[in-house]
Amino acid sequence: MFDQNSTVDHQSERHNCAFGLGVLAQKAPIVFAKVGEMVLKRLFEMTEDKKRSTAGMKIYNKYIDNVYSAIGKVFANNPQFMKDDYVENWLKYLPLKYDDDESKIMFSEMCKMAENKECVKGLMGKNGQFYDLVIKKFDESIESEFCEELKVFP
Repeated sequence: MFDQNSTVDHQSERHNCAFGLGVLAQKAPIVFAKVGEMVLKRLFEMTEDKKRSTAGMKIYNKYIDNVYSAIGKVFANNPQFMKDDYVENWLKYLPLKYDDDESKIMFSEMCKMAENKECVKGLMGKNGQFYDLVIKKFDESIESEFCEELKVFP
């Protein structure tokens, strides 16, 4: 069902589909593990979606942020799907810039990943090649306007 809704012409349906897939990955990782590869592939296809909203770029940009947030939720809760090409693509997009709610959630998911040994391995890449990029993205996320309210350290 989600896969079918991810290709419809109405951007709001695609947006909701991305959100639903992220929630599925976050809240039901055992169920998600059965369909994760297919879903992750589709989410990355959605990042290249050129169907612009008739409501304008602001809505489109929030949609793309939501897709990348869903990908982050997949990685944080299903690290077995953290393949280097997927991780690199996701890291390069961060931090989320247009959806403040998802930006805060994604920062929390990134922190969760930093505490999970398997996620850290995935974030760094097979040969540690993403180490500098990960540090840069954490720094950019902390400095973003959407994370000002979050307290990283007590």
